[in-house]
Amino acid sequence: MVLFADDSNILISGDNLNIVQSRLNKVMQETETWFASNSLIINVGKTMAISFHTTQKIKASPTTSFI
Repeated sequence: MVLFADDSNILISGDNLNIVQSRLNKVMQETETWFASNSLIINVGKTMAISFHTTQKIKASPTTSFI
């Protein structure tokens, strides 16, 4: 979790989408509980999820050179 002033970022990683979604659901429930306990609210209108993926790794052949 990265916090700055009134901005919060939660970074979650996993080997597949199902794992990430499960972790995200758990973290969001815990975050909602923490916010409520501290008299804060999550602005649902400004809340979004962004999914980043790694690119497929390309294996170089013995004759391929990279500069």
